[in-house]
Amino acid sequence: MRRRVWLLLILSIVLIGPLNAQAPLADDTDIQTLQDLNRRSPSEARAWRIVDMIQIRQAMSRTERRHARTRLLIAFDKLSHAQRRVLSGDFTAAMLNSRWGQAMVTAPSAEAQALFRRTLADQYDDASLLTSEADRAAFAPLFLLAKAQIGRDNVLWLKSVLPRIGWFDITTYGADASMAAWLIVQHADFDPQWQAEMIERLRPRVARGDMQPSYFAYLVDRVAVNGHRPQDYGTQGRCANGAWQPYPMIEAERVDERRATMGLEPLEAYRARFNCN
Repeated sequence: MRRRVWLLLILSIVLIGPLNAQAPLADDTDIQTLQDLNRRSPSEARAWRIVDMIQIRQAMSRTERRHARTRLLIAFDKLSHAQRRVLSGDFTAAMLNSRWGQAMVTAPSAEAQALFRRTLADQYDDASLLTSEADRAAFAPLFLLAKAQIGRDNVLWLKSVLPRIGWFDITTYGADASMAAWLIVQHADFDPQWQAEMIERLRPRVARGDMQPSYFAYLVDRVAVNGHRPQDYGTQGRCANGAWQPYPMIEAERVDERRATMGLEPLEAYRARFNCN
């Protein structure tokens, strides 16, 4: 299911280019929904155009699409509201019982508590928001939009914290804090210069055990691939012809040697974990 969602999303993004920017976001008979969408931000409007293309591919009737949009609107607003609740410190019992909720409760400092609260908001998902497979597939662009909005906020926050603490070092804040901070950096593709700067900041910390080497490898590869350069460790790739394939690598014949130095499994074992059906 997850792979199919991503394939639909990628296909829709490719198709969205020629779409007229003034095209309606909903059936013109659904005036209330159309007016609601037109009040939203440009990034939300673009996400909804992608949703529209996904639903066209699902061969929905106009009536089915109209009802589905209403369900997606409600789910998106509920998701955004839950994320804002987390950031404001208003948690449900289920949130506190999650991995990041538990880490927040036992965090050793105010900075670490804030980090875990932000990670909880970024990772928040609620499978009960939508019940049908078609709705969940169409919701993918909206889910990514909600995560992107939180992600940009988290990057600004982390940039403000790091000048004071350097990094959420494992020896000071624990492995979960280092991982949570890495997630913010890893997902900051909109700021590649900062990601590259963070590689140099984190390199000595990896050497002394204050940053997980496997996460560092993922960041190094992500920055390289996003910069259209060959990667070192083969962590970044895509599904092609029914199998996961890594993007171009430096000295591909030696990739397993480099992966071993970073605590990563052999590339073939890594590839086998992806389901591209």
